[in-house]
Amino acid sequence: ITKNNRYDIIKDIANYLNNSDFTIANYKIGQNRNEKIEDVVKQTGINVLNITNNSDEKIDNLYSALNDKGIQTIGNKYEKEDDKTEKENKTEEGEENTKSERVNIVNKKGVNVAFIGYTANDNKSRNYFTEENAKADLEYAKKNASVIIVMMDWKNSIDETTEEQKQQAKFLADNGANLIIGNNQN
Repeated sequence: ITKNNRYDIIKDIANYLNNSDFTIANYKIGQNRNEKIEDVVKQTGINVLNITNNSDEKIDNLYSALNDKGIQTIGNKYEKEDDKTEKENKTEEGEENTKSERVNIVNKKGVNVAFIGYTANDNKSRNYFTEENAKADLEYAKKNASVIIVMMDWKNSIDETTEEQKQQAKFLADNGANLIIGNNQN
């Protein structure tokens, strides 16, 4: 995308993406963050960006930058123990937004939609999938949202679904996830 400022392909689809309530994408940063990409993301209509598969340090930096641009994030910034109470704020479009540690709830047209992201790649990440974390997050989401969307960063298996992925997806569905989107950053 960044070579020779070639953003035309993405800009060409902006008319289609701007007309949806939610356009979700995955954002994995390489060695260096490119703010131009984030600007293009905003211009194209992508309004929910999964950042869970980045390191915790990168998530903290991205969280503020993306939210300042009115882009919701999946894989939220870690909140200190004394800051874990629910917070209300408004996005650029005036949507109400409630955040917990790993659950981002956005009200769109009167419907609360919960976004949750996990990674199966990095057991040191605060967004690492465990059944304990997922159960707690899904319970919170069920109490506060009508629709629950979970994005799973599933290791490096892109050619076929593994038994572990099937078990994790079943667990998520059985505990309240309405939509599970599997992705991989590679």
